[in-house]
Amino acid sequence: MPYGTDVDWARNLLHAREGVLQYQGVRYRVGSPRIVPAREVGGDVPVPIRSLIAMSGMRHVARLEVLPGLTPEISLPA
Repeated sequence: MPYGTDVDWARNLLHAREGVLQYQGVRYRVGSPRIVPAREVGGDVPVPIRSLIAMSGMRHVARLEVLPGLTPEISLPA
């Protein structure tokens, strides 16, 4: 969370308890959001992401669970 924990999208997601995350043209239902100290995700993320977290000085990250109900892949503009 490079912009801190008090950003609109984080507050909205925490309040709603679920949302949609789009990654590489695929939309995922996500839930159980929590803001946790970055040091707690250690081995749960790939080394390049871990390095990025460390180098950027991020102190917190958002943890989410992927929920059933993956939406179909969407078309991205070329």
